[in-house]
Amino acid sequence: MSAQPRPGVLQPSSPLWCGGFRPFYLAGCLYGLLAVGLWAAGHFGDGAATAYGRPLWHAHEMIFGFVAALCGGFILTALPSWAGTATIRGRPLMLLVGVWGLGRAAMLAAPAIPPLAAALLDLAFAPLLLAVAGSQVWGVSNRLYRLLVPILVLLTLGNLAYHLGVLRGDAGLAHGGIRAAYYALMLLFSFVGGLLTPIFTESRLRESEPAAAIGFRRPLEVLAPAGLLLTALTELAGLGGAAVAAAALATALVHALRMATWRSAAVLGSPLLAAMHAGYACLIVSLLLQAAEQGASIPASASIHAFTLGAMGLTKISLMTRVALKHTGRSLHLPAAAIAAFVAMGVAALLRTIAVDGALLAMAALSWAAAIALYLALYGRFLLAPSLPKGAVR
Repeated sequence: MSAQPRPGVLQPSSPLWCGGFRPFYLAGCLYGLLAVGLWAAGHFGDGAATAYGRPLWHAHEMIFGFVAALCGGFILTALPSWAGTATIRGRPLMLLVGVWGLGRAAMLAAPAIPPLAAALLDLAFAPLLLAVAGSQVWGVSNRLYRLLVPILVLLTLGNLAYHLGVLRGDAGLAHGGIRAAYYALMLLFSFVGGLLTPIFTESRLRESEPAAAIGFRRPLEVLAPAGLLLTALTELAGLGGAAVAAAALATALVHALRMATWRSAAVLGSPLLAAMHAGYACLIVSLLLQAAEQGASIPASASIHAFTLGAMGLTKISLMTRVALKHTGRSLHLPAAAIAAFVAMGVAALLRTIAVDGALLAMAALSWAAAIALYLALYGRFLLAPSLPKGAVR
């Protein structure tokens, strides 16, 4: 559903500032392409060095630059639609995007400006988003939305730990901050993907089966995020590989049981839903790989990218497509190029999960960039244009 403007509220003159998904999806995708391009130039060529070391900078900017923008756009769009909160638009939205943009400029300019200045500019966005979204969810009747608050707090603390590590020259602390943020995204994914995937699936199934129902099993709905939190605490507390492996394996089982009743096979013909189901399956694969990494010669990058490119990549491109169409008054019919973008994201996830370096790594980066570029080519103009009049869906 799409939130309608409230009577008497001054509307922005530009469609870009009418909803959070518009500027954040556009800017986030553009910045993601830039960040991956800079990383690739340094990794495969002789690109400029960063003040933080290329792997850490890449991890930070993909989380707090690219993914944070997409999550911000989604949260600011989903809350009015699902929780009935006020739509953030106009100048408040400009402020949020501007603060995010200042953080990106600071991280790009980090070699030329003091690390403390870069840290302060970059640290501002997550707390601001927390303040905006947190104040909204605390006023809605459904307390489930309040889970956003601790997730955004963990994301903020992860970024703080990262910058403290950089300022102190403590690579372990900086890496720990990245891992904390990574787990925050896992929790957010479990919340969003675990809620919307079965809801959208049930809605699709009811088109041909009016009585179709996919119920939520409360024990699994509680254990799914609890298991992720346990895995995070086990790792961040340094309890050892065996404990991490056990927690990750048990959590993978919980999420597999959670997904088992979602009737994935019945919606393979719907690219939007198939991508979300595949994305959730990638979360399970990521946890299994994390468990296997503790006792085998599997690089840590395998589980990380099974989640970031597989789980988040596939789910995000599906949700971004759905939002760009539905929230601008257009139908959910997908052209072949949109399906190609989904396939490209899946290929990128597979290649990056198995790649260590070399040609496979380059191909994974190119495939990911192709998916994002296709999304922008198809839907970028919708993000900039006015929504179609109600009833004029096409």
